[in-house]
Amino acid sequence: MIKKEQILDRAFEMVSTKGVKALNMGDLASSLKISKKTLYGYFSNKKTLLHDSMVYGLNYYYDRVNKIAICMPNPLVGMVFIITENVKFYYSVSDTFLDDLKVTSCVGDYIKDVKQKLVTIIDEFVIKCIKEGLIQQTNTSDYIIQIFKGNIPTLLKQRGKREEYNSHLIFDVVISLLSTVCTSDGKEVLTELKNNYT
Repeated sequence: MIKKEQILDRAFEMVSTKGVKALNMGDLASSLKISKKTLYGYFSNKKTLLHDSMVYGLNYYYDRVNKIAICMPNPLVGMVFIITENVKFYYSVSDTFLDDLKVTSCVGDYIKDVKQKLVTIIDEFVIKCIKEGLIQQTNTSDYIIQIFKGNIPTLLKQRGKREEYNSHLIFDVVISLLSTVCTSDGKEVLTELKNNYT
C-alpha cells in the first residue's frame, strides 16, 4: 500500500520540476502505479493535493536547512552550508515553479512563513559570526542576503549552464561571496573549509 508521503513527494517533484500546471491527477497516479481512485482516497481534489504537496516539499527543505543550523558548531561554516542549500534548492526547481509560487494563493502565506524562518536563521548566524569576530561588524544579514541575491546568478552563469550547476560549484561561489564580508579570522575559516571539501 502506498503511503501519503510518497504521493506528496512525487507531486512536489512534479510541481517543482515542471510547474503547477503540470500536476495532473492521472499522470501522478500512473507514475506511482496506483489508480486515480486510490489517489482520490487520499486527496479529494487537485487543489488539496497541490497545497499539501507544496507544504510537504517546503517543510522537507526547511527541515534540511534547520538541521544544518543545529549541528554546525561554527556559525560561519553553518552559514556556508545554509546558503549553499538555499542556492541548490533555488537552482534545482524550474523557473515555472518559481513563477507559480508567486501566484499560487493556496500556499502564499506558508511560503512567506518559511522565508521568514530562513531569514531568522541567517540573522542568528550573522550575529554569532560578528560576536566571534568572523564577519565585519558593519554587515547585517539583510546586506549579506542582498550580496547573494545580486551576485549568485551572475557568478554561476559565468561558470557554466544551469544544468551544470552542482554542489561543488555552488559551494565555491558561496565561499567566494561570503569571504567579501569576513574578517581575516573568518577568511581563514573559509579557506580551511574549502581545503577540506575540495
